[in-house]
Amino acid sequence: MIDLIEADEIGSISDGIAWMRNGDRNPFRRFQIGQVYQFKERLRTELEIVGRVIGITNEFVVFGLRNLVNMNLEIVNLRPRQIDAELQDEPSAEQRARILHLMEKFSDVFPVQVSLAELLKLPNLTDKEEVLLRMYESDVFEKTWEDYKNQMQAMEVSTNRKKDNIRAA
Repeated sequence: MIDLIEADEIGSISDGIAWMRNGDRNPFRRFQIGQVYQFKERLRTELEIVGRVIGITNEFVVFGLRNLVNMNLEIVNLRPRQIDAELQDEPSAEQRARILHLMEKFSDVFPVQVSLAELLKLPNLTDKEEVLLRMYESDVFEKTWEDYKNQMQAMEVSTNRKKDNIRAA
């Protein structure tokens, strides 16, 4: 970049940064959030070899990979030149569509939103995570919510009757 400033091709460092971010020399241009990459070698022995791009910062491409020991999501920040991986076809397009639909359905239930957002960071789901997804898709939540509302209404009616009885006495 300093060479470009000295050659009067760009006027400042900020112009150089903008040029690099938008030009062919931008090392981040090939990465997009949501893409799945298969690494040529494991980043660490306990990590799955496939990861999903879950973020891009000024310095790093952020990958979500599954830890094969505890099955948790691991976040790995890599500079573009450190990434020795090939772009893969989306392995879980149908599951991701289901998750996005559920995120709309439960937009007012923060804990469910959080769990669904975390599922989107993984390149593929385990059997237990698939069961969780199916549970969210079932009518269990709606049925439980209706039961809860009915219980609360019954308690309110009962409380009001007790107050009325006390006042009458």
